[in-house]
Amino acid sequence: MKKAYILVVAVSILAACSSNKVPKDAKIVAAVKTELKATGNYSLANFTLQIPNSWEEEAASNSMRVAQFKVKEFPEYEVVVSYFGNNNNMVKANIERWKGQFSQQESYTELSPNQNEVTGVKIIGTYKLKAFPMAQDFSETPNYGTLAAIVPSNEGPYFLKLTAPAHVIESQEKYFVEVLNSYSIK
Repeated sequence: MKKAYILVVAVSILAACSSNKVPKDAKIVAAVKTELKATGNYSLANFTLQIPNSWEEEAASNSMRVAQFKVKEFPEYEVVVSYFGNNNNMVKANIERWKGQFSQQESYTELSPNQNEVTGVKIIGTYKLKAFPMAQDFSETPNYGTLAAIVPSNEGPYFLKLTAPAHVIESQEKYFVEVLNSYSIK
C-alpha cells in the first residue's frame, strides 16, 4: 500500500513538473495551425516547407509543439516544430541556449541553407539529457547532437529541432537542410 501511495505521489509530481506554460501570444498558433498536403508541402503562418518522405507527421505530444515529425528510419526520434510568440530577438538567445544544452561540444556548424532568412545549426557532443525540458537534473550523454533552425514568419519565428544520437543527426542533416532550403513565403 505504501509503495502504491509513493507511486501516485511521484506520478503527480512528474505530471505537475512537466506541464509547460505556453506564452501568452502562442494562441496565435491555433489560428494558423498547420496544413500538410499530399505533396509534402507543410504550411505554417505565411510560409511553407517541403517535408521529406523520410519524416512522418504525428500528433504533437505536448502544448509547446505546433507540430512534430517522426524520423521513419529512427522512429523513437522526432523533429519538433515550436512557436513562442512574435519575438524576433530570440534568434541569438536560442542558439546560445542550444549550445548550453551540451556540456562539451565536439563540433558546432552553422548550416548554410540557400534561404538567407533561415538560421540553422548542427551541434555534436556530450548532451545534457533531461527527463523533461524544465528538469534540473540531467545525464551526460556523449555522442549526441542537435539539428536546429529558426524560420522567420510574419508572426514571429518558428523553431525546428531534432535531438538524437550523433549517427541519427548525421543521417538526417541532408533532409533537415533540404527542408530549410524549401522555405517559401506564401
